[in-house]
Amino acid sequence: MATTPAPLPIASLLGSDDYSDLTLACEGQEFKAHKAIVCTQSPVLAAALRGDFEEARTNLVNINFDLVTCKQMINFLYTGQYEVSSSEEPGRPRDKKLNVEGLAVIDDNGWFSSPYIKAIVFDSYVIDSPTTLTADTEAYELVSEQQNTSERLLSHVRVNAIADYYAVTALCQLANSKICEIIQTEWSPIVFTNVVKEALNSTGDDSFYEMMARLAAEHIAELMEIDTFVKLELPSNFAMGLLQNCSKRLEEAKNEIQKAKMAKADADFLRLEFETRNKENELRLNYVNECFENLNDIDQCRNSNCSTEFPFYIESNCILRCSKCRCRHSLDKRGRFR
Repeated sequence: MATTPAPLPIASLLGSDDYSDLTLACEGQEFKAHKAIVCTQSPVLAAALRGDFEEARTNLVNINFDLVTCKQMINFLYTGQYEVSSSEEPGRPRDKKLNVEGLAVIDDNGWFSSPYIKAIVFDSYVIDSPTTLTADTEAYELVSEQQNTSERLLSHVRVNAIADYYAVTALCQLANSKICEIIQTEWSPIVFTNVVKEALNSTGDDSFYEMMARLAAEHIAELMEIDTFVKLELPSNFAMGLLQNCSKRLEEAKNEIQKAKMAKADADFLRLEFETRNKENELRLNYVNECFENLNDIDQCRNSNCSTEFPFYIESNCILRCSKCRCRHSLDKRGRFR
């Protein structure tokens, strides 16, 4: 029985000179690579390394992105994953003073301030401008968290940008999933605005803008309070996606309202039916009680030929009948048996 061969240890070739036939250069550093690994994942690099191009002659490709992002792409090509750098990881030590331009600030009077947002947050109104906070201020922790989130998101946006540029589709998808997860779990309208602003100048990935449009639609009320977001010159695919998602959410809201109205109408109908039946039952019960009270006035059968004591039974609809002669005793207009 034939066995399936074990997968090649591609990750072990990361940065190795063994079998290397390609060099990727970025910011003065060179990385040994392998065409079979790189070109099968990037049609852009594959095209550059074919034909009458300088890259094809020299087997050297200059990566025109920052060094950290370049390394993240290379790591992905060999391992299928990438990580943010240690300086971007949550919980890293921060400077005594924190530059908070573009982020939320609480001033000495307890006012929540920012150049990008005008809304009531933590019972404070946004009125102020960016400042620098020291670690012992009340707002330091809040702003530190927002800045940390912003840095991690922007790192993933840059990964998306390089993946889009070199058409590494799987890397685009991975970066988008990381971006989406952070935005959903650490939502901040200010950070979201900064990310969109950065992305407009770096990536053309349609799937990224579709995702961001969907997320923006979910928080459109908050975002419309931010002047910087309102003034962004959004690309057509983002703007159209935002409109479509807002329209979809509006339609869903209308449907939910309609369902709620129908449910209320059904509940009102059932309540009315219950009340009507309850009243009918009360009338029947009162009628039966009156009938039983009237039995005390009957001591014999109205049939003059029936001379025994008056044993009786009651049929449906309150019909009283003598159990001996079967004579019927019906109710008169006053509700009395006769």
